[in-house]
Amino acid sequence: MSKTGDEGRGWGHTYADTLDKLERRDLREQAVLLTGLAVELADESFDAEPKSPDEVATALEEQDLAEGMKVIGDWPYDG
Repeated sequence: MSKTGDEGRGWGHTYADTLDKLERRDLREQAVLLTGLAVELADESFDAEPKSPDEVATALEEQDLAEGMKVIGDWPYDG
């Protein structure tokens, strides 16, 4: 069992997370989504503008995606 201080299990994987617990349909769906993303990113017409760490932090917080990183101590932004 993984622990993150007083916060419980935290977010992440443990040694108990093994392939036998993976649903094949979930793996297949994720593979399709990631393949589509890879194709989109590889397209010459796709242009990604670099973002500053503050812009990334703000976007993560606005989408409620920062909390997990903060709980486990992976939040690198001071801003």
